[in-house]
Amino acid sequence: MSYIDYKKIERTLFITLSKMHKLNCINTEGFHEFIELLISTHENSGEFDCMIITGAGKKAFCAGGDILELSKMNSTEVGELSSLAQRTTTLIKSLPFPVIAAVNGIAFGGGLEIALSCDLIYASENALFGLPEIDLGIIPGFGGCVRLPQYIGLQKTKEMIYTSKKLNASEAKKNNLCIEVYPSKEELILSTLGIAKKISAKSHNAIFEAKKVLNSFHEEFKLLELERGGYKSVFNHKDSKDGISKFLKRKRTLEPQENQG
Repeated sequence: MSYIDYKKIERTLFITLSKMHKLNCINTEGFHEFIELLISTHENSGEFDCMIITGAGKKAFCAGGDILELSKMNSTEVGELSSLAQRTTTLIKSLPFPVIAAVNGIAFGGGLEIALSCDLIYASENALFGLPEIDLGIIPGFGGCVRLPQYIGLQKTKEMIYTSKKLNASEAKKNNLCIEVYPSKEELILSTLGIAKKISAKSHNAIFEAKKVLNSFHEEFKLLELERGGYKSVFNHKDSKDGISKFLKRKRTLEPQENQG
């Protein structure tokens, strides 16, 4: 089953993170699939004026990385995963046209980091944003440490990362993490398609030049490398082993109840 579904709506590439039964979590295979699509999109960028990324279903945009996969990795493999994920988000950010994140439900960890690589973030009322990696004894490693401060400032980013604080949709809007909040996913998708249509009516070349200048305000290469090194380093500490083990144990306990519900 594919991790990524996509279709072209007029001149907008509409992407859906599609592992709904896993809250659209993404693993190594999913990142490879995403990268393949993004490379093709870069090569054929003249066909598009905009991209929208959303999650399948109503519960989650993307709940993050696959913790079970992480639990089986050594620090070298974790470093490679971080490189893969950062390449994905950098390919999103460097597209020559605007990318919109339509965040429905949970956007935790890697899910929020995908949204942060987009130009514009909109949300449904049930959206919930967070970088809870500290609870696992690790740090955000897919670009979150670098990009979240660009949206909400350094001090608020530190609070979210150090305390695993979550922001609901209204709090996210108040803190400039999202632009607008819509009552339902249906309204969210209709509205973002409308925004994409407005963008499509503008000069493709002028928007490309504007995006290039705006993105140049933040030189990310060295910072992403530093984040990648920290992400790899924490996996050598017992806190990460304990944190991930406790998470998976709790998840196994909750799954039978969820299946019954």
